[in-house]
Amino acid sequence: VACQTVYSALFGSSEPATKQDEAANLNSAYAAYTSSAPSVPSAPAAASSASSAAPAASAAPAANSAQQAEKYEEEIKALKARLAELKAAPQRPSQGLQDAMKNAKATSSVPAPETTVAKKESGDLPRVELKGRKIVVVGHGPVGHDFVVKLVGMVGDGALDITVFGEEKLLAYDRVHLTEYFEHRDAQKLVMTETSWFKEHKVTLLTGAKVTKINREKCAVEYTDAANKKSELAYDAVVMATGSYPFVPPLKNLTMEVKGAFVYRTIEDLENMITYAKTSKKAAVIGGGLLGLEAAKAVYDLGQDSHVLEMAPFLMPTQLDEGGGKALQGKIEEMGIQVHTKSRLQELVVEGGKVKGVMLTDADHEEPYLLELDMLVVSAGIRARDELARECGVEIGARGGIVIDSRCRSS
Repeated sequence: VACQTVYSALFGSSEPATKQDEAANLNSAYAAYTSSAPSVPSAPAAASSASSAAPAASAAPAANSAQQAEKYEEEIKALKARLAELKAAPQRPSQGLQDAMKNAKATSSVPAPETTVAKKESGDLPRVELKGRKIVVVGHGPVGHDFVVKLVGMVGDGALDITVFGEEKLLAYDRVHLTEYFEHRDAQKLVMTETSWFKEHKVTLLTGAKVTKINREKCAVEYTDAANKKSELAYDAVVMATGSYPFVPPLKNLTMEVKGAFVYRTIEDLENMITYAKTSKKAAVIGGGLLGLEAAKAVYDLGQDSHVLEMAPFLMPTQLDEGGGKALQGKIEEMGIQVHTKSRLQELVVEGGKVKGVMLTDADHEEPYLLELDMLVVSAGIRARDELARECGVEIGARGGIVIDSRCRSS
């Protein structure tokens, strides 16, 4: 949807029906045929049934039903054949999309540059080059990268001037399997693409670059590159794929400047945890949700005496009921990880700039006590990264995040 919206905004027309659309329509038609086709016996069975009952009265209706059934079967076979043909065909731009791109100059309210048709390779469809259409994508996480791949596939290599800003130095990687990094310690096993892909498809990627401001009046973004140099880049459309950031609860003395305090979000976070664990012995994770338990298992595998601090009466309260959460707690404690439910954290104890423990109450302690620690990992949920949108006047939801319409457009 976002790809189609960008295309429409720049070229003044929506993406025409593609092979995927036609396949979806055929699927719907097939479902309609199969649901509306009368349930009748086959022609021979119908004749047999008619002869065994009242031949003169029922022969004609039975014959008509048999003919209707044969007609439906033939149409269904044709639909199946066409659907199989579409699914087997390479997913290239449809002829309708190419025609729309050729007519973009006439239909767009924005002056379009001269268009040229890229050289057609054997077995491929021609792709139109529309140089000068500037697309800025802020964020190179999994979603941002997937957007760029789909957009390039829609309009063709070099048809748009696409620049992608990635705040991390690494290429987009799979955060779902982030915990596996502790096992293999190889970031490339999580990376979703290669630098050669961007060169091949004529996309500019800036890693280690942070967008600091979106100037909507000038239609430009201000950013700091990997060398800490400040620059500005104009755009015709900007796509926000900024993702989320880890929520850090408001706990006294807790900042990420304290040695031994970490968030659990990026590969860099994990590398820092691995290094610090070499000199620590006892760690706690704030958060008993899915990511919090993954983090607890990770620090346990790093040889730490591990604790989980969960505010709710049981683990994974979003996904499980009380019985399931307590059963899970039993299994985790069998591993040697201690679980503290109904935790109320009061203060992070810091000595010499390092984590020394946390003051809290929990299900087993009504009075505050000190849980001595060397390392504290925060994995208490995430929040939308919407600060750039807020600062440039884009509408933000009541609980954060950019408000969009059905076409993924902001205010």
